[in-house]
Amino acid sequence: MDARRLSYFACILEEGSITAAAARLRLSQPALTKAMKLLEEELGVVLFERTMTGISPTTYGDALYSRAKAVLSELQRAEEEIATLRGMAGERFRIGALPTLTASVVARAVNEVSRRFPDLQIRIQEGQTQTLFRALRRRELDLCLVYSGNVVGEHGFESHVIFRDQLKVVAGARHPLATRPVVTVADLVPYPWCSAVTGNWPLVQHMFQAAGFEPAQPRVDPGGAVQFLKALVSTSDLLAVLPLHAFVGERARGELVVLPIDSIALDREIVALRPKEPELPASGRALLAALSRAALAPLTESAA
Repeated sequence: MDARRLSYFACILEEGSITAAAARLRLSQPALTKAMKLLEEELGVVLFERTMTGISPTTYGDALYSRAKAVLSELQRAEEEIATLRGMAGERFRIGALPTLTASVVARAVNEVSRRFPDLQIRIQEGQTQTLFRALRRRELDLCLVYSGNVVGEHGFESHVIFRDQLKVVAGARHPLATRPVVTVADLVPYPWCSAVTGNWPLVQHMFQAAGFEPAQPRVDPGGAVQFLKALVSTSDLLAVLPLHAFVGERARGELVVLPIDSIALDREIVALRPKEPELPASGRALLAALSRAALAPLTESAA
């Protein structure tokens, strides 16, 4: 089976159409269509279904996709290892992280480790917990940072606790509640919300329900766009829940404020998951340590 055709096949499913995949691969649509026809003829099955919204896999396509990604990932790792042995490339590390972590904790850690290991090549993939977890299972990532409560208990990976994520109810500096010395859950009831970018809306609901209220349904879903969420909240009466480390700059500039809600704990544990084999290289161990330091830095600064 041709590895190149497998990569084309995976790209089509990921992009959702022949047109988008051809653009990403820089191929003509006829050439890509012909390659897929040859792959289907080789396997003797139909791999795609064409719908009104694009292309989706058949049962055979689903079965091939997960294995194709594993094969392609292993081929990439083999090429990287051979290149390293030949002295053609430095060590590579692939990290997956939640959107609220990439621009803060991960960026600081990568900067630190890059100075210590100048030949280390690092690739970042941003996504939600389950997406990253699946990518780790397919060996597309070497490490992922996720909420511990959002992954199954017996997952078969090494787990390293990185830090305790301090989630806060956030408002714009001009919000009617921004200058209150104390804010109760009842005070929050009249105001609209942005849907949480990291799957923490159930925590907001629990906070309200524990106090005998129901929150207004989120007016805006940022779809994982943290910068958009922060900009929107800072210029409106919308409320949101964000990790403390994710808005240090906006807080320092007076654009966002933490609402002082008594007796509310929205903390979550962030863990780094990685395969048990092979053993982490020195750069990987340094990265784990740097992630913990990078996570604690803004929390220490905010307490000062």
